[in-house]
Amino acid sequence: MYEVVVSGDRHEHAGVKTDLVYPNLQACLVAESEMRQLWADSYNTTVKLNPSPESMKWMQTQMTRGTCIPTKG
Repeated sequence: MYEVVVSGDRHEHAGVKTDLVYPNLQACLVAESEMRQLWADSYNTTVKLNPSPESMKWMQTQMTRGTCIPTKG
């Protein structure tokens, strides 16, 4: 089994468990890709709204940094 683990900000060393568990690596990678695309869509929508520089800086810190990790099932 594989689980998506999301890292925190650059000062955080440990990943955050998401409880998103997949039966194989391919399924996990597809889910990871979909999560990144959803974030990119949200980010691009925000850019079109011409937000303040502070808002954009905050938005950039929210980027999903997920990765698939093998887990014991």
